[in-house]
Amino acid sequence: MPEDDRARTPADVPVPEMERHLSLALGRGGTFADLYFEHETTSSLLLEEGIIRTASAGVTCGLGVRVVSGERTGYAYTDDLSWPAMARAAETAAHIASDSKTLPPQSVSPAPLDRRYGETSVGVLSLAERIAFVERAARAARVRARHDRGRPPAPPLGVAGGRRLGPNDPLKKWLGQAPRRGH
Repeated sequence: MPEDDRARTPADVPVPEMERHLSLALGRGGTFADLYFEHETTSSLLLEEGIIRTASAGVTCGLGVRVVSGERTGYAYTDDLSWPAMARAAETAAHIASDSKTLPPQSVSPAPLDRRYGETSVGVLSLAERIAFVERAARAARVRARHDRGRPPAPPLGVAGGRRLGPNDPLKKWLGQAPRRGH
């Protein structure tokens, strides 16, 4: 675990601590509470005219606490995963959804999640590999643009077979445009 609690990630938060946060969240009589941990890293490269113009990286990390009490729902979020900040979020969500009922602390267990993406993605590449990837994509786009130069442009939306479509033309429905009423 990091020395500074504010640098923690969701993986650094043990299950007993999660259970204590759920107890705080249910402390004002909520009937249901859940914790949503978020940890996402992003990066971006902008290649213009063969030159990397900008590069950026970011991390989004935090905890959302939802408490349900009858028809009321309280929600609070913190991007600080220290104990005091997470406890404050749990208490805030409980306060928003407060009711007169009380429940004992609830136990939790981690639930496995299916990966929505492959085991490898651009995120696992080093900066040099990402730059090479972006440069290959730019070369492929230039080749495609040269290939497409000899073709006539696609007709603009609203034009079919060289004729302009009227506001209630049946072809508009086929093209995905809703006809306008009253025209």
